[in-house]
Amino acid sequence: MNGVSSKSRILAIMVVAVMLCVPFIGSISLSDDADAAEPSYKVFYDSLNADEKMVYDAFVDYADNEELGNIEITIDHMVASESMSKALYAFKWEHPEYFWIEVIDNYTFDGSKLTIPVELIEPVAEATDKADAIDDLQSAVDTEVDKYITEGKLRYDLIKGFHDRIIDNCRYDKPATLLPQGTYDNAYNILGVFCDEEAVCQGYAMAMKYLCDIAGIPCINISGDAYTEPGSAPEGHMWNYIQMDDGKWYCLDVTWDDPTTSDGRDILRFDYFLVGSNTVIDGMKFIESHVPDYDGGLSDFGSVIPSVTSIAPMTLSTTDYPIRPGSESDVNYLIGDGGDDIFVLKKELIDPNDDKNILDKVGSKGKATIIANGVKFTMSYNALKQILAEMENNHTDKFIFGCEVKEITLKDVFSRDYTRVAYAPFILDGTDPVLDLEHVGRGMDVTISIPYEKTDDDFDFLLKTWSVDSDGELDDVDCVYKDGYMTFTTDEMDEVYVITSNPLGDFSIVWVGVVGIAAILVLLIIVVLIVRFIVRR
Repeated sequence: MNGVSSKSRILAIMVVAVMLCVPFIGSISLSDDADAAEPSYKVFYDSLNADEKMVYDAFVDYADNEELGNIEITIDHMVASESMSKALYAFKWEHPEYFWIEVIDNYTFDGSKLTIPVELIEPVAEATDKADAIDDLQSAVDTEVDKYITEGKLRYDLIKGFHDRIIDNCRYDKPATLLPQGTYDNAYNILGVFCDEEAVCQGYAMAMKYLCDIAGIPCINISGDAYTEPGSAPEGHMWNYIQMDDGKWYCLDVTWDDPTTSDGRDILRFDYFLVGSNTVIDGMKFIESHVPDYDGGLSDFGSVIPSVTSIAPMTLSTTDYPIRPGSESDVNYLIGDGGDDIFVLKKELIDPNDDKNILDKVGSKGKATIIANGVKFTMSYNALKQILAEMENNHTDKFIFGCEVKEITLKDVFSRDYTRVAYAPFILDGTDPVLDLEHVGRGMDVTISIPYEKTDDDFDFLLKTWSVDSDGELDDVDCVYKDGYMTFTTDEMDEVYVITSNPLGDFSIVWVGVVGIAAILVLLIIVVLIVRFIVRR
């Protein structure tokens, strides 16, 4: 648990002043090279004053240029000790890609120049050619990180992939937590996860942020005190806050989802995966088991940090992210309700390159529903992607969903006319009058749910949906009646449907029953007479 080094705990000072809550809803842009990672959300930097930003920027320049000497800043005044600490550790917290730098809270000022010594991790410090050593370590990290990143995945799928692979490939490094104060180890940076496959909580959190930075997903390292149960002693800990497509931030603790077991078994769990601040786990809310240093933590540095409740708070969700591992297929996202008319599905809503797209909310295993004129159109993620492809092929930016409702005349078994309400669901694109779904591609089934209020003449076991051909002939459709809707799946949008349990038209189902019973009685009488005739002979 004690996975935050003594020096690194000073980083907690950085969570001050402003927790921005500007929604970040956009497409996922993956860089070609892992070493191109940039902080996806610089809340620490944005909270610094001018002197602190100057020191922070000096560290970035130093790391980018791999100068490998002391940092020297020309300045005509002394930087306050607290400001220096905030700047040094803001850099460390927000730049896990500079894993080879160990920030030391030590510096000198001679009246015109600020000199900051920089300590390098052991493999670099001991190398003859330090720049080559850094490049070799970065190359090793890149090789492993390439296994984590998959182009074109949704934000949720990426984060779950990062979470699962970190846990599958890394073990908690308990011995590293017992090292003397001031001793640095790869377990506290991304090398522990990606190369050594052993890390403490700081290494787990740094690795998650590093991957999110590459994917362009806003992610923050949070340090504080962890409580394993009510009343237990606090232990230093680190976890992440991650912003999802709904603009809210969710809590994620990869370390606690990778528990250390007495028998050495590897366990993958999702108890702390994109959960809300009020989510109760093992009898404690997340905000009770994970107390940030800036919001009541008991670290030596928490006393100088204002509570987040006293400043503009970030939008930290109190509830879990809607899509949960193992239940992705249960997600059914309502895109929109067209009321009594139609619904226009704009390309921007299903284009992953557009900030307004809803694919992250649907999830790759989920579904989405559109309601138009009371009729529900439910589509899989793949169906939405194929509609997008159809839009691009036909150079249109919208599809129109709707359902024509009208009365039609049919013939019963006695060739008498009768009327029924008919439903003709449709999907129109910008060029064709009707889109035939089976021509779009495989997987392009749409589930149609038509509202239907049963009558006294309806029998549940006979209630059916019937498709009506041009000659008025009825063909039964495989369907289910539930919650006031008759639901079926189709790959065509040129059908007309009626719903009834009485294919005899207006001929009362009661009279159908009477006639049926009478026919059965007549049949039984005939059978009895035949049997008696045979017995007498």
